[in-house]
Amino acid sequence: MELRFTVVIPTYNREQLVVQAVDSALAQTFGGGIEIVVCDDGSTDGTMKALMEYGDKIKVVSTERAGPGGARNAAIAVGRAEYLSFLDSDDLWHPRTLELVNATIETSGARIVFIAPVIFSDGSRYVWADTDEGRGLDSVRIHVYKDLSCINDAIVPPQVEATCTVAALHRADFDRVGGFVAGQINAEDIDLFLKLLDVGPVAFIQIPCLLAYRGHGAQTNKLNAKNLQGCRLLLANRRSYPSGCGLRTRDEIVYARLWHILRSCIRNEPFSVAPMLMLARLSPRLAWHRFLSRVSRSNANVNVTNVRLI
Repeated sequence: MELRFTVVIPTYNREQLVVQAVDSALAQTFGGGIEIVVCDDGSTDGTMKALMEYGDKIKVVSTERAGPGGARNAAIAVGRAEYLSFLDSDDLWHPRTLELVNATIETSGARIVFIAPVIFSDGSRYVWADTDEGRGLDSVRIHVYKDLSCINDAIVPPQVEATCTVAALHRADFDRVGGFVAGQINAEDIDLFLKLLDVGPVAFIQIPCLLAYRGHGAQTNKLNAKNLQGCRLLLANRRSYPSGCGLRTRDEIVYARLWHILRSCIRNEPFSVAPMLMLARLSPRLAWHRFLSRVSRSNANVNVTNVRLI
C-alpha cells in the first residue's frame, strides 16, 4: 500500500505525554496508508523506553538537542509518504482527523491543510464528546484559499498557523524550501510557513475541531529566550520570504506574527524587559502593518466547501 501520510512527532522528556499522542495517531480511522515517526531529541527520562514498547508500530529516531525543528527534520528524513502530518508530543488527534484531512485534499486539491484546535488543561486524558466524534455529522466546514498569503486572519487566527495544527503539508513543498530551522529556537514553524507563502491551495477545517491542544506550564512557547530568538529569525529573513498573491503583503504577515509572539512573551513574563524593548522598537511598524492587515481582510479569496464524510 502506498503511504499517504507521515505523522511526525518530536519529543523531549515527555514519557507520560508522548504515549498519549502516539496512541491518538495509532487510533486513526483512515485506512489509506499511515506511518508514524517519532524523534526523541535527547530525552533524559524514560521517553525512549516508552517508545520502544510500541515495537514496529512506529518508527523511532533520535537527535541530540537539535530543537523542535531539527527533530522534525530528522523524523521527516526517514518518512516516505506523500504528505507530512505534524502532531506535537503533548497534543492529541481526534480519531477521524486524517480521514477528514484526506477527504479535504481529495475535494480541494489542498497542498496544506490546517485543523482547528480545542484547548484543554493538563492533568487528564482528553475525551472526545459524542458530538466531537461525528456521530450523525454529514459535513464539515472548510475554508479554501488560493495560497497561504490569502488566509483571512479573522477566520484563521495567527495561533492556528502553527506546526501542531498542520495535519497535511505536501512533502515536495517542504523539501523545496529546505525544511525547518534547527536549534533551540521558537517560531521555526512560522519561518517555515512564511517560506511557503506562495503555496496553495490551502484549506482550513474550521468545524469540527480535530486537535486537542494541551495547555500546561512546560510548553516551549512559554520560554521567552527562545521566542525572542524566533523574532530575530523572522526579522532577519523578512525580505527573503515570497510574496504570494493574497491581499496581505509579506510584511503585513511577518509583523502580525511578531506582534502575536511579543504579546505572548509579555503575558508569560509581565515584567520582562527584553520583549518590551523589542516591542517598543518595532511599535511604529507593528501598528502600521496591523492597520493595513485589518483594511485588507476580505473573503474574496475564500471558498467555503462542504465535504461529506464517508
